[in-house]
Amino acid sequence: MVKRVLISFLSVLMILILATGVFSYFINICDTYLSPENSSADMTVDYMFAVDADVSADTEKVTSSQCVAVVGKNKKADKYYCTLYSSEGKLLAQNHFGADPESCIIHDIRTTSKKISILCLKDGMPVLYCAEIPSKVNSETLTLQETLTLTPELGEDTILKLLLPDSKAEFIAVAAAEKTFLYDTNGQIVREYSYSPKNVITSGVYNGETFVLCGADSALEDGEGFSYGSVEAFDNSGKSVWSREVYRETNCVSAVTECQFDNDGNLLLYGSFYDYSKSDLVMTTLDEGTIDDFKIYGHGNDYHVYTPNDVIDEDGFARPSVFIAKLDMAGNEKNVNVYSVLNDYRVPSISQEKSLNKLNSAGEFVLTSAQAASLSADTYFLTIDGVKIEIPCNIQVIYDVDNSGGIFAYLAESSVKGYNIKYFKSAAEFSKGMEELRKALSISRILDYAPTVLPWGLICVVAIILLVAKHKWRNIDCE
Repeated sequence: MVKRVLISFLSVLMILILATGVFSYFINICDTYLSPENSSADMTVDYMFAVDADVSADTEKVTSSQCVAVVGKNKKADKYYCTLYSSEGKLLAQNHFGADPESCIIHDIRTTSKKISILCLKDGMPVLYCAEIPSKVNSETLTLQETLTLTPELGEDTILKLLLPDSKAEFIAVAAAEKTFLYDTNGQIVREYSYSPKNVITSGVYNGETFVLCGADSALEDGEGFSYGSVEAFDNSGKSVWSREVYRETNCVSAVTECQFDNDGNLLLYGSFYDYSKSDLVMTTLDEGTIDDFKIYGHGNDYHVYTPNDVIDEDGFARPSVFIAKLDMAGNEKNVNVYSVLNDYRVPSISQEKSLNKLNSAGEFVLTSAQAASLSADTYFLTIDGVKIEIPCNIQVIYDVDNSGGIFAYLAESSVKGYNIKYFKSAAEFSKGMEELRKALSISRILDYAPTVLPWGLICVVAIILLVAKHKWRNIDCE
């Protein structure tokens, strides 16, 4: 009799162990990809960008040619922070910088293999923070310090944009409404560019010979607001060599939001436009203060998940559409690709932040589009440079693509909490990881009901096993 009871007990125990193992496996997958629930709510993830540098950690023996830097706000310390991770997920270095985020606003970020440069407008003055990336790092060695404060003589002119316009981060541009000052990193003025008054300056790029400013101009007689995209190029004497309107169309308000030189010396432009052709209210201009809302992405990594029924917002207007143009160095248009939300709801955004925008092997912007079958869909499809990845709708993704095609990704169910950084060697590997995560989340939802269901379930399982055993024992006794 004791032997039979023991066998029944072991049977129940084996089932429980098996069930616990399955649940633990899927919970571990969730913990691998997502932030733990008890992580800090004081840290935000505002910017994330790949850093191509050879670094190692003395204690961890970590070596990586690809790292990722995360910049955000530490609300408890009331400062920004910068953290450096390896592709293996090891914390390499971290530090705080700047004043409180209300008085210190990040305008541009640039990285090289040796340095991270962050350009801010602090209390109305341009301030540059730099962190040298040493070959060996630990959690104490990322020295991010204020290296330069500029005092441009603008008079009554207004600073519209601060830029790190070159790939080596050797120059700083202070762009105002009527002129732009180009400084070196020692704070010396290299050049001054003057132009007719501008309302919106969003981006700029410098290749050592030509300096390009992009933004938007107004079609109104009073010059207020902005109506159409604009780009202007200057030579090394500070003289304007050409300027042109970009995507000035009927029933549209547009702006160039990003620019980059490709490997052939052409100028790539990325911009947004509102199409009012199917709206009862025809708009001819927008206030320059709305330029941040005008972009369809927040920090470059952000994107809007479109659905077939979501092309019109709650006010009855079409959501922003996108154009991508290529100009030669004389300002002649070579081609323009238009992604209209009214014709195709898969409108792409640029995957990287500001001047960090990378080009793929074909010399084109790395584009991201996101679409779902409906507003109530459980998943959406995130397409990164042509590769489609299925993501659970409740998951936020911030990512950057490194120069080898690998993807650093931050995934969480909330943007204001601690974070897990994962590295995928390719978009295909990212897609496989998300497939695992979707399965794990399905199991985790079942576990949400465990406190209520599990006790009764265990009682039922034990009862069934005992009844089966009792029936079997009775048959044995009868024999």
